[in-house]
Amino acid sequence: MRVLGAIFAISVAIPIASATTYLVRPDGTGDYPTIQAAIDGVSGGDVIELADGTFTGDGNRDVSYLGKEITVRSQSGDAQSCIIDCEGSATDCHRAFVFESGEGPDAVLEGVTITNGFVEDTWDIWAGSGGAIRMRDASPRFSNVVFSGNTASMGGAVYVYLGSTEFSDCSFVDNTSTWGGTGGIWCIDSELITVTDCVFIGNIGYQGAGGLSCGNTASRVTGCWFQDNYTIMGAGGLVLRGPAEVSDCTFASNRGDYGAGGASLAGSDEIVFGRCTFWGNSSPSGPGGLEIVWGNAPLLTLEHTIIASSTAGEAMDCGDIGSATLTCCDLYGNEGGDWIGCIAGQYGISGNISEDPMFCDPENGDFHLDCNSPCAPFSPPNPECDLIGAWPVGCGGTPTLVTTWGEVKALFRREAN
Repeated sequence: MRVLGAIFAISVAIPIASATTYLVRPDGTGDYPTIQAAIDGVSGGDVIELADGTFTGDGNRDVSYLGKEITVRSQSGDAQSCIIDCEGSATDCHRAFVFESGEGPDAVLEGVTITNGFVEDTWDIWAGSGGAIRMRDASPRFSNVVFSGNTASMGGAVYVYLGSTEFSDCSFVDNTSTWGGTGGIWCIDSELITVTDCVFIGNIGYQGAGGLSCGNTASRVTGCWFQDNYTIMGAGGLVLRGPAEVSDCTFASNRGDYGAGGASLAGSDEIVFGRCTFWGNSSPSGPGGLEIVWGNAPLLTLEHTIIASSTAGEAMDCGDIGSATLTCCDLYGNEGGDWIGCIAGQYGISGNISEDPMFCDPENGDFHLDCNSPCAPFSPPNPECDLIGAWPVGCGGTPTLVTTWGEVKALFRREAN
């Protein structure tokens, strides 16, 4: 990948020399009675550990880090067992955290579940943004956080404005944007967002994407899974406007009513997709896989990527002025057509093919390749290409590299070759 190298080279966190650890329990016992009380009392570099259980009520929601470089994490490391329940509703709005005091990359949230955040106000966009997390001019990091069942006008789970932030090993499930944004993460006018090994399932957007939108923001999205996300206007899975790298990602059964099923790309910057798998995505008005939209077209490069079996819409659409360069790609079985429109002339050259990728069990979410797949490394009819798609060979006479759909870590992360 070639984009954003200089930006990422300087994004290195400074290690913390020492830290004191404090414990907070859901029943109010421990070193402090609530999460906010603990943040109020600790110093930069300290760690607040949350005991397993469900945290509710004032002091455990609408929490601010107050600009402190601290870590809040579950004591057990099990996000499913350490829950922050915002108990928000249309008549009693609450989110979990705000980062609006210049927090840097040593402000960390780790190993918790955030649920039932609800903030909605179509007249005041800022008040109605970020059902679980809202941030402005801040650069915190999130690891192993589950965002489930949160609602906002914009950014059902997370709203990022003028920031630079990282998400790793996080899950965004069944979050909803009701008016003007994205169900999972809505990021706008920010310096940089990095999303690694994250899961976006069943999120609903109104404009933008169901899963993740980055507007006027540099982004790197790696090893992520987008499934069953939906939006009315935009793309079911992912929307990008700004320089971006997307690699080793899977887009399955996403839908965009007015846009694309998988991803929409815009702006005039370079966007690179590499080793991605698109399967079963749909749009009744656009491509099932990828589209280029909005004003100046991005410089799109698509490498070692599969776009297959879109149930509505063609594989790709470049819009009125867009274009894309494809290398070692397999476009196959898309309901609206494969190598058509702006990419018709690239079929049969540069390792581009239209062959059944021979997934192991796509209906059950296993996108590993059969050992006889034309997308397996250096296989006919594309012997000049290495692996095509996000998943290596995993069936058809070779040892399976991943076990079952139900094993989360194996399912939502690309296996190493």
